[in-house]
Amino acid sequence: MLRLWHLRGPALVLLLASGMTLAGCNSTRNCGTTCVRPDLIPARLHRIASLDWRKIDRDAFHREWPEAPVPPVSLGPPQSPSIKGLERDITCCCKAGQGLVAAEFDFPFLETPRTAEAPGFWGVEVLVCGPARKQAVDALKALVDAVVPEHPKSVLAHWDPSGNAGATAVWDAGGERFVLDAFVQPHQGGWLGWFRLNRRPPLPGVETWTLEDGSQVRILRLETESSGNPPEKILRLDYLSECPFDHSCWSKEITAFWPRLRARAEREGIRKVHLGVNSGVGAYEGFRVVRGADGNWDGPPF
Repeated sequence: MLRLWHLRGPALVLLLASGMTLAGCNSTRNCGTTCVRPDLIPARLHRIASLDWRKIDRDAFHREWPEAPVPPVSLGPPQSPSIKGLERDITCCCKAGQGLVAAEFDFPFLETPRTAEAPGFWGVEVLVCGPARKQAVDALKALVDAVVPEHPKSVLAHWDPSGNAGATAVWDAGGERFVLDAFVQPHQGGWLGWFRLNRRPPLPGVETWTLEDGSQVRILRLETESSGNPPEKILRLDYLSECPFDHSCWSKEITAFWPRLRARAEREGIRKVHLGVNSGVGAYEGFRVVRGADGNWDGPPF
């Protein structure tokens, strides 16, 4: 098995690619957008998370979060001119010891157009900063605690002082699916905490598979193509994951439906399968599974 790629959303790419330093601004008056006091963010997030997101428009968001930019900032594609300004604002707000908020009112990270059947608010992203790791971890943990319900469908949290720190969670509320991703990373001598909470938009599926245990898998893409010289048949499958951002959970999902996919590949004489795990809110993980000359496949589990 070969892991091909992983995308966790544009914010991480934005920061890693920017090469910026936590310098160049002495006060929030010089920032191009509104910096947010860190002590206010947990309560604002808790309130936003408790509302019906289908009914939140820009005016409603501003009433609940008056310190956030109006209209709220949208991250947009990494190559857009607005991203350069946002990079400067992140640098500026961090230097001033403040946080930054981005709100999403269109389908996040998807080309699907917004429709009357899917109105409202789709996601909020928050950046918190700290010169020390513990400061960033404590600030991020407060954000997670402010929005995660008592019994989410799945939650994984790692707040230990060594290794990676963060949390992921998935839960249902009011007939909607919510996905949370939070993580801390070092950057330019400081520490950054990224927090994302997204409402999952409806995704059209090409098929729905019912597995032996009664669970269902929504298949978003299932097609065969030829590539290489001589041509080689490749089976491509993308599916909608019900997991948070967790590799062990993804591996269990794929393992559950792999027998059905393997049988199809073998019937059609296919020796290579590309698997895509889609979170529905911006994260995508790709795997390649190959059948060897002995007839055995190299995965899963991964």
